[in-house]
Amino acid sequence: MLIIGGEDHKTGLDTHADERFEKLYQFAEERFGIAKKVAKWSGQIIETVDDLPYIGHDGSHPHFHIATGFSGNGMNLGSLAAEMISQSILGTTSVFADLFRPNRLRPTISVGAYLAENKDFPVCFLKDRLADPISLEDLPLGEGAIVKTGGKRVAAYKTPAGEVRGLSAVCTHLGCYVRWNSAEKTWDCPCHGSRFDLEGKVLNGPAVEGLRPVFVDDQIEKIAFNRDTWK
Repeated sequence: MLIIGGEDHKTGLDTHADERFEKLYQFAEERFGIAKKVAKWSGQIIETVDDLPYIGHDGSHPHFHIATGFSGNGMNLGSLAAEMISQSILGTTSVFADLFRPNRLRPTISVGAYLAENKDFPVCFLKDRLADPISLEDLPLGEGAIVKTGGKRVAAYKTPAGEVRGLSAVCTHLGCYVRWNSAEKTWDCPCHGSRFDLEGKVLNGPAVEGLRPVFVDDQIEKIAFNRDTWK
């Protein structure tokens, strides 16, 4: 069994996720002669602004510890985090405690990296609002897209059987429009990486609230909106 990773991209910014899997398959076949495909999956890599994980006690909550930002190296850093947090609970201090402390601040590194990472926020926020959504009738079976119907933009998914599931297109974090991830069948936010499943439930933060359902009747081409659905 060979596991091959790669084709990294920022969450929500790639509308052709399936092509990335095909490139990995092609790489495996060319380099290793592997033709049989057993499984495929993708996941988010959480990175901090200074490339070091946050591991340690959360100073604002006495009974909470933090372990995140492993940047894809969870096998070793996750084990290290378990050891460090165990030591903290038992009242001893790890030699790595200061290096990985969650409340560290390194302005010379953090500010530039933070601004670079968030440059997509205003672009996506405005661009997606100006883009022309497709019609509900043009949405292929088994796919999702932002559609405009009933005067509103809706994150709509059309099942292989033709049933339409509608969700609010507005990410509950900071109001960007979500985008369809065809490979994972999820709704992803290009601004800060929040991900939602087909039911609108949160898969990854920073969003903590799900996308609200919007009931779509594609037969009479009308949408029933709840007053609290749209912000």
